[in-house]
Amino acid sequence: VVPEVCAPAAFEAFVQTDEAELRLIGSTGDAPALWRILAGVPDRPGAATMVVGPAGGFSLREMECARQAGFAPVSLGPHVLRVETAAVAMLAVVTAWLDAPTH
Repeated sequence: VVPEVCAPAAFEAFVQTDEAELRLIGSTGDAPALWRILAGVPDRPGAATMVVGPAGGFSLREMECARQAGFAPVSLGPHVLRVETAAVAMLAVVTAWLDAPTH
């Protein structure tokens, strides 16, 4: 399935109206590794939403708003990636996890 890239939207409105079963937000702060979060998901979701950027990271207010809306903050590792790279990296990891055989 080709991922959908959403049009720009007001951040708070977007996170509060998203209904995906799995919601992830990239964090440049202290957050669990993406693979750790995925390892704890009991069932493969029918839909996932991944949010990255802006350059410099989300504000504390934006991160809290996302958390309250059900988004899990995740880290892509010890290095801060450019937003373009972070989006592709997160998509690659989640896609590989979704395609992996379950045991």
